[in-house]
Amino acid sequence: MLANKSRMTLAAVALLGLGLTGCATTEQGAAKGDAKTEMTKAAAADVQAALPQQYFEAHKDGRIWVFGDAELYKTAVAGKEVPLALTRIGAGPKRETVVFGLTKAESKKVAGLGQVALFEGKTEGAAEGFYGEVFKDGRHYVFDSWKELKAFRQAGEAPYVFTYVGAGPKRATVAYVRSKAQSKTVPTELIAKFRQFHAL
Repeated sequence: MLANKSRMTLAAVALLGLGLTGCATTEQGAAKGDAKTEMTKAAAADVQAALPQQYFEAHKDGRIWVFGDAELYKTAVAGKEVPLALTRIGAGPKRETVVFGLTKAESKKVAGLGQVALFEGKTEGAAEGFYGEVFKDGRHYVFDSWKELKAFRQAGEAPYVFTYVGAGPKRATVAYVRSKAQSKTVPTELIAKFRQFHAL
């Protein structure tokens, strides 16, 4: 009888030990899961931070000029010469010649240029803090969303815009492109950003 009680006690202690081990394993697994989630979030944030923050196009003389640098874009829109460029004949959607304006630093690496990757659809623009312009038919189309800019490039037009005649450089018309959700609110911040960008 005593022997049976001893066996039962040992069995209960063993089960209790297994239960405690199971709890510890579950807690460790949860901790590892949380750590993985945090690492995944951090990696996603790093990827997002590395995405291009700006993109510019100027459609001139049957060519599409593409820039990642704001000053080069403004130089081209003003009709001045862009000294360094990468030219691809027939690379546009309608077989236009595409000219990628390059800074001196960009001209030394060529591969891995953000504006080229965006134009070719190999990467996306940043989801936050993005600014872009397309100068086409004498108008400035202005964007704070890569998604809207990409849709505009594909369709050649935008369904939701706030248009201001004569509000751009040299009295050009400015069209602020919005999503459907943004279409009822005047884009005050984007207007301010455009005006600051062009020193208006």
